[in-house]
Amino acid sequence: MSRTAAEVLLGPGYFYTAPYGESFPTIGVGNTYKTLPGGNWVDAGYSEEGWNLVADMTFEYFTPAEEVDPLAAIKVAQEIHFRGVAVQFSLENLQLAMGGGTISSDAGPPATQTYTPPASDEFDYYAVLFRTQAPGTDKVRDIKIPRLISVSSLDIGHMKGANPSSVAVDVRALKESGVDIFTVQEMT
Repeated sequence: MSRTAAEVLLGPGYFYTAPYGESFPTIGVGNTYKTLPGGNWVDAGYSEEGWNLVADMTFEYFTPAEEVDPLAAIKVAQEIHFRGVAVQFSLENLQLAMGGGTISSDAGPPATQTYTPPASDEFDYYAVLFRTQAPGTDKVRDIKIPRLISVSSLDIGHMKGANPSSVAVDVRALKESGVDIFTVQEMT
């Protein structure tokens, strides 16, 4: 591979979620990575340090007694996650991290919103779209994960100083028969 400065990507992207089954947007001519996807895609807003696609693969190896190096390998597990810390502590981001539940509104006065987490044995499935810059000027790269659940662990602090209350989001991809676990599409 040759060294290509345009493939050194800097900066964050935009993390969107939608209900499981939502159609992914197509990348259109003239789109930039800041183009909103439309449909039922919801932007998680500002993040602490950006968002991470994490793939953790586990292998087992066979080494016969006569060798010191393995002769065969088999993949026995794979976990695909998308993780980040949302610093917009909205009820919608709390709902995502908790894996579902309901948000209801009351016109009041005073107007209120109430979040109720899902029952102990219930959770929602989500779809994730991460839109960022592809190599080149104003080009788009979309990471599309069609089926996920939240596996977040919450510890939401409320502290003095310049320490925002934040929601750690960790969603794990689940395989669906006949569908790729995730895809990456970009403008060329």
